[in-house]
Amino acid sequence: MCYTKVIIYLWLWDEFGTLGTISNKDIKKEVERILIDLRQKSRRAKIKMLFIGQKALNTSIPSSILTNLSSRGVMQTDDSDNINKMVGSSEELKEKGINPKKFPKGRLYFKNGDNGQNTLVQVSFFNLQDTEHLDVLKEVVQDLIVDELDETVQTLNYDVEIKILWDRTKQLDNQVLASQIRTEIQRVKRNIKANELSKIEEEINHIKNLLK
Repeated sequence: MCYTKVIIYLWLWDEFGTLGTISNKDIKKEVERILIDLRQKSRRAKIKMLFIGQKALNTSIPSSILTNLSSRGVMQTDDSDNINKMVGSSEELKEKGINPKKFPKGRLYFKNGDNGQNTLVQVSFFNLQDTEHLDVLKEVVQDLIVDELDETVQTLNYDVEIKILWDRTKQLDNQVLASQIRTEIQRVKRNIKANELSKIEEEINHIKNLLK
């Protein structure tokens, strides 16, 4: 069997709107020229370009660049102009039952300019501090990462407790005691970061006793 090695370059640009903040017009124009040139040659050169931004405005994505982006996607937004520029008119989307204004978290409508396919994508989100979400997630992954999830949830719970204790410490009149407790809290934070969870319960209880 013969294998062919294929190298694909991925260029990811988050917060693309920062292009509009370039004050030097000559530099901005040159950046736009390079991006257009790259996009036009990207397919043959196996370069995948992904631009991410909050709004598809002329100030954030110049029309000269936008016209060269054949594949586009949109997540939840109330901006009709944004939707129209990226994935089509409201009438066109309504026929397909698509309404980005009512998208939940993690939903994306993607138009593939290479093959003309339109795809509605939904990513699942789990709140590890929600017991119902956690039970569903454990059932999905079964025994693969249950122990790791339990440990993650415990760490999150410790983080919440530490924040409460820190806020209570700010209210102390005894600054000597407050300084001592802050030192103890910093030690607990280091242990959490080092994943030494066996010591933390005892240390947190000690801090609670100091605050009584």
